[in-house]
Amino acid sequence: STTLSSTSLSSSPPGSCCCCRETDGYRRAAASSLRPDDLVLEIGSDRGATCAIAAEICGGEAVVGVDLSDTSVEAARAAHPSIRFEKVDA
Repeated sequence: STTLSSTSLSSSPPGSCCCCRETDGYRRAAASSLRPDDLVLEIGSDRGATCAIAAEICGGEAVVGVDLSDTSVEAARAAHPSIRFEKVDA
């Protein structure tokens, strides 16, 4: 897996992908690289914390989180009702 720093993503073209070894690094990179007109799909969104960060920048209607766990999807929907969360089996 590749680790990208937030500085390497800040000038990334549309359609970029962010992969990090640790969740905190991933959240920092996502927050620093998103623009208000971006659309966000988070695969493995768990309880929606990173989607919530993305929604603050892009708006809830521009963010979709998917996860394998019914429990995580239900928790994310309850915590972040303005964001779409779906159970998806990759």
